[in-house]
Amino acid sequence: TPVITTDMPPMNEFIRPGLNGYVTSGIETKWPDISVTGINVDITKLKINMENIMNKPLYPLLAKNSRIVAEDIYDLKKNRHYFLNFLSEDLK
Repeated sequence: TPVITTDMPPMNEFIRPGLNGYVTSGIETKWPDISVTGINVDITKLKINMENIMNKPLYPLLAKNSRIVAEDIYDLKKNRHYFLNFLSEDLK
């Protein structure tokens, strides 16, 4: 599924703008009594991204690309050794 997210880590690290979704800029904001930093997004840019993602000819391409990116980059069989190395280093 194509995603619209903030242009802040970690979510912007998973989205390739225009390929499998869109990122929306904003201002990092601290809220009282909440430990996670919030983002006040630029409403105009969010609206543009929403219009783009709902574009009927474009949506199937974004969805297909989302699947390809997920299968290529996050494939467990391809990345298993990285994960196992990470765990073994952490246990030492």
